[in-house]
Formats: sequence, structure tokens, C-alpha cells
Amino acid sequence: MLRLKTPPSLGKKQNLSLLLLHVLVIAGAITLVLLISFDTFRNVSFLGDPTYLKAQFWICMLFLVDIAVEFFMSPKKWGYIAAHTFFFIICIPYVNIFDYMGWAIEGELRFVMRVVPMLRAAYVLALITGTLSRSKVTDMFTCYIILLLTIVYFSSMMFYVEEHSVNPDLTSYWQALWWSVMNMTTAGCYINEYTTVGRVLSVILSGGGLILFPVFTVYIADAVAGTSSGEQQ
Repeated sequence: MLRLKTPPSLGKKQNLSLLLLHVLVIAGAITLVLLISFDTFRNVSFLGDPTYLKAQFWICMLFLVDIAVEFFMSPKKWGYIAAHTFFFIICIPYVNIFDYMGWAIEGELRFVMRVVPMLRAAYVLALITGTLSRSKVTDMFTCYIILLLTIVYFSSMMFYVEEHSVNPDLTSYWQALWWSVMNMTTAGCYINEYTTVGRVLSVILSGGGLILFPVFTVYIADAVAGTSSGEQQ
């Protein structure tokens, strides 16, 4: 998904069509991020926003069409399925399905419904970097950077939405962003969590920091080693 470097076996028209589809997918992901952010900063639940629900449905359909097109063009279909199953799962418009069926979204399910659209947008934005670098190491590092930033950003928005009405320590979004950054670095923050969502997010951020930050060390060590070997030669 989102490999703008199309396979050489495809024809010119197929390459152009696939490239256009990928550009639309990127635009759709950015639109999701903007809509979620806009509703959050207005203190509106995007799950109940009709504009967001309509946009999410059609963007999800676009994502699913892209997966289907790439599947039929892929020479290794089972490999493609294995590599894109996660993306397929999070591209299903669950909120629209629940809304159409008239099912209420409450409790833990409500939390999951909030997370899935953010995962969808973050995953697409991370995959974009596959077309921006020339080496696999740089590609991986850039993906991790984008993933790290999106996790911090989306977590801060979710924390602000859930906590600002019940948490006396939280008076602005920028405090929520600071809380998210400090928890990601595992340093901790003076802002305590009052809701279940806040406690879950603190665990996710701390665990994500423990997993993602060592990547910086590996990348820097690899870069220093490459520079040293180049100077010796």
C-alpha cells in the first residue's frame, strides 16, 4: 500500500492510475486527521459529527478500493494479504456500520471506536514515507518518527477530550500535549489521570516510548558506523 514506486511490470496507464489512487489515499488520510483535530479543538465528539461520519465512510471506501486494486495487481497475492491484513481491518468504517444499524456506542467499545480512526490515519501517514527515502534504514527511521509524532498527537487529543471536563489539572489542550510527550518519554507528568481512557493512554504511551525510543539509538549507531567506515576507506 502507498508505494508510489509502481512495479515495472505494469503498463504506463496502470502506473498512472495507481499513482493517482495513492495520491487520493494520502489526501484522504490528511483529511481524516484534519477533521478529527477540528472536532477535538471545538470540544465536539467526532463520533457524533454527521460531516465526519460521511467523510470517514467515503475515505474508508477509497482505502478499501486501493487495497483491492493493489491486490489484483500484486504478483504475490498471499504475501500481499499477509502484509495488509491489519490495514484492511482498520479501514472498515465501523462507526458508520454501528450508526446505520442503530447500535449505541458505549463503554469500552466507545473507546475502541475513538482509537480506530486515529490508527487508520497514523498508519497511512507512516506508510507514505516508503516513497521518500532511498535506503531501508532511513525509510524505517522516518516511519518511526512519523509514528511517534502521530501517537503523541492523537493521544493528546483523546486525553484532552476525555479529561478536560473532569480533571482540574487540565485547562488547555497544550497541557494535554505536554502530558502526552512526558508520558511517551516515560518521565512522568504532574497531571494525573482521572478517567479510564486517560489511564489506558498513559500505559500505551509509556509502552510505546520504551519500544520506539531505542530505534533512535540504533539509527544513530548505524549512521556513526557508516560514517566511520567511509572515512577509513
